[in-house]
Amino acid sequence: MTQTSADTEGVSKPEEATGSTYDDVPYLIKAFPQTHPGRLHVLGRLFDMQPAPVETCRVLELGCAQGGNLLPMAEQLPGAEFVGVDASGKQIETGRRLAERVGLENVRLEHSDILEFQAEQKFDYVICHGTYSWVPPEVQSRILAICRENLREQGIGYVSYNTLPGWRMRGMLRDMMLYHASGIEDPKQKVDQAASLIAFLAEAVPTEDNPYGKFLKNELELIRNQKRSYFLHEFLEDHNQPCYFHEFAEALERHGLQYLGEAEFQMMLANNFSEQVFEKLKKARHSIVATEQYMDFLRNRMFRQTLVTHQERTLNRSIDPRKVREFALASSLTPRDPDLDVSGRGAANFDGPRESSAVMYEPLVKAFFKYLADQRPRLVPFEEALRVAGERTSRSEPPGEGEVAQLCTYLMRCYGKGLMELAAHAPRLVREPGHCPRVGKLARLQAQIGLDVVSQRHATGQFDAVFRKLIALCDGEHGRDDLLEGLVQAVTRREIALYIDQEPITDEQRIREILGQRLETMLGRLAGSGYLLA
Repeated sequence: MTQTSADTEGVSKPEEATGSTYDDVPYLIKAFPQTHPGRLHVLGRLFDMQPAPVETCRVLELGCAQGGNLLPMAEQLPGAEFVGVDASGKQIETGRRLAERVGLENVRLEHSDILEFQAEQKFDYVICHGTYSWVPPEVQSRILAICRENLREQGIGYVSYNTLPGWRMRGMLRDMMLYHASGIEDPKQKVDQAASLIAFLAEAVPTEDNPYGKFLKNELELIRNQKRSYFLHEFLEDHNQPCYFHEFAEALERHGLQYLGEAEFQMMLANNFSEQVFEKLKKARHSIVATEQYMDFLRNRMFRQTLVTHQERTLNRSIDPRKVREFALASSLTPRDPDLDVSGRGAANFDGPRESSAVMYEPLVKAFFKYLADQRPRLVPFEEALRVAGERTSRSEPPGEGEVAQLCTYLMRCYGKGLMELAAHAPRLVREPGHCPRVGKLARLQAQIGLDVVSQRHATGQFDAVFRKLIALCDGEHGRDDLLEGLVQAVTRREIALYIDQEPITDEQRIREILGQRLETMLGRLAGSGYLLA
């Protein structure tokens, strides 16, 4: 997509380079759904904490880069406060300009080394994603000290890091690449040189009956699908020190913190292993830390997203399933039969991602999950889904406490399998495009200047030039005719190109015909992906 100078003024592209490392090749401008306070709040509540309401919370992000994770949160939660810290002055300046262009007044980005950062107030949530393993030990210690000093009494910290034993094989590749690229100063050249080594190894080492060859091939596929900035900062930085989970837990204890849980709740559950493994884990475990460490051994885990809190907090790890009533829910399960009759007690099959599935029998459970599927991509408040499910099962009175408790248990089981999302904040999304579709201002700007576009569900989407132009046009003030005309004019003025079978289309009548056929489908995709606001 061709940009005008007005489109991109003051905003760095993800792959733009000017100096060295993070200034030369800025880190990926992405949002990470698992760091959203609406999700962190849920994990705290499940373990009997009392986290601050998401709508009015204070959030600190260490290593915020250009604010790709923080700015969408600030737009979604105008009553909350956000502070981002990063040592790259260029990236902080870029983030500030983005925030200014969108009109975000509840976010502050600070250029500061983590070692020197001093907060004026305490925070409800502290986020540190993609930093801890890539900094020297004294900075790691400071990250945990900031969590201790700056988290409120019921505050929750999020820290991600590379773990052993899983990262040991990847670390071996890092050592090879550093050796092969030694002496090269230019970051882009260093990435190209290192990637060429992996390509050579993957091609030269046989894969048949050779686990090492298969590993190299898988790593090459991973690298090919990543941007240059990810490859540079993941593999070629001066510091990249993974640790065992028990070592991280010991560091928490030294800083007056304790392990709360994982951002991916299903990764905490030993019963997701086979029954035989689960029974042995129950006999072998001495503490939550020991259990987690053994599960890392079993999974060969290479990355963790750990939640922490103050050592003084009393946590209740016997989770009450009825807590799901506090949250909004979404499910990835869809009834196999789109015309499913939920009133009977027969078995109903629901399908999920990656060949997952579930069988449901109780009418209330089937009706509840069908309503969640019907409302996708909305996060639906529990009580709303319960009311509708009760109506759909033709009840003369609301479901009894026993039935609701049974439903809650099933919901928690699905949450533990990664088939449910629970959140303490539900954005106001629409399921069907209205007369004048509206996308948030930040997403429109991201689409306009070529960044990955963040949805209201805090997920990052990538779109082609035509789709980006449509997103930029969806300001809630233009109907279908205006949107179509805007797309047609953008193509005819050669701001963007329209292709059929890799051939550019230049005839205006044909352009209008093709875009007219695609418009509703594209708007439907935006609605289904959580971009269109009420």
